[in-house]
Amino acid sequence: MSYRFKMIEGFGVYKWTIDFQEHLENSVMFTNVTGGEWKNIRNPRTDAVLHIPKQTDKRADLIAILRDLGLILIAEGKDVIGKLWKDLPGHIEVINELSSKMRIPQPGIWDEREATSLPVPTLLWCCDQESIPSALQVTGLFMDFDKMLRNSSYDGPDLLVGLEVRKDDEQHLSTHGYVFYREEWEGKARQLITLLEKVSGNGCILWDLKL
Repeated sequence: MSYRFKMIEGFGVYKWTIDFQEHLENSVMFTNVTGGEWKNIRNPRTDAVLHIPKQTDKRADLIAILRDLGLILIAEGKDVIGKLWKDLPGHIEVINELSSKMRIPQPGIWDEREATSLPVPTLLWCCDQESIPSALQVTGLFMDFDKMLRNSSYDGPDLLVGLEVRKDDEQHLSTHGYVFYREEWEGKARQLITLLEKVSGNGCILWDLKL
């Protein structure tokens, strides 16, 4: 008899954190799962503190640098996909604020190559076998996200990432990725899909935002 548990966003953040750490060296910069020093954004290569959010600041739930691609995923997480809509404006504020801070090199902490890494707006959610979101749900969310970003001060790449964590009937967790892009970013999007498939061990979905 297996123990049954209810999915919460922390399980999703933790699962992707483990997968990134296992497959990409020095990748996880921040996770909002626990308190203490984890609340600081760190460069995992140097273990130096890059940014200390104020107690009242909105925070991302997961930040991971993909060094080979020159990208940084900045993720907001929820236990179900439907809860992400109302938090999109706040998450865009976080993305824009962190993007400006991460563009500034800090000697011995954050070098010039790291500072040129581009932010990728990212959303993370959980589901079980009965609640896997439909293509319409996922694309609707990211179309709205894209529209809000384009109406903000965001000036990063036309790439968006979805990080999904599924619980199967035996209570095992698996990760699945989505990458949305515009035409000029297709090459980078395909590289990103390949990397996410390596990290998750599962197929990931590529979607053109213009379709």
